[in-house]
Amino acid sequence: MSLFFALKIFLGVLIVGIALYLITPRRYQSSESVANSYDKTIWDFGLPILD
Repeated sequence: MSLFFALKIFLGVLIVGIALYLITPRRYQSSESVANSYDKTIWDFGLPILD
């Protein structure tokens, strides 16, 4: 298997993966849910943010 052939296979898989990512729907996150996820992550790491 030549290097050029392996590179073509890699690029093909990469392009298919990007296409599938762009085609498939992703769940919308409102800014409120993003903020809640961020706050939860900060608390999980033991870094409380004071209001």
